[in-house]
Amino acid sequence: MTSRKSLISIASGFVLAMGLVVILVLITGPFAFLLPLSIQKNIPFIVLILSLLLIMPLLARRLNRLDGISKIMGWTLVGIGTEFLAFPVSLLFVIKSASSPGTVLLSVMIITLSVIFGATAGLIAIATGIFLLKRR
Repeated sequence: MTSRKSLISIASGFVLAMGLVVILVLITGPFAFLLPLSIQKNIPFIVLILSLLLIMPLLARRLNRLDGISKIMGWTLVGIGTEFLAFPVSLLFVIKSASSPGTVLLSVMIITLSVIFGATAGLIAIATGIFLLKRR
């Protein structure tokens, strides 16, 4: 029978792995044009499958070794916060492949909003995670 702690570890590992999938797909997207078309269409699925098969079990096992549920949730919030902070950086790779001025303007607006709201949400998540880690 699976305990509550291991279920929370699995769910937290899944959430962190999905955040990494989004960032990795955005980073690899502009460089995919160097590959054949059949591989270009499958890159998001390849990243998703590899993340679910490799990264998620490693994260879940590592989180399951922690002492309590509050430590698991604390490290999960710290990880989500860093993903929020890294998301605008991955959008810069998308701007690099933009060709028209309208696309560049729209991309800059999206990056600006994601920096404003993503940095705020990321710092709040990191602060909450640190609070949960320090709590006894």
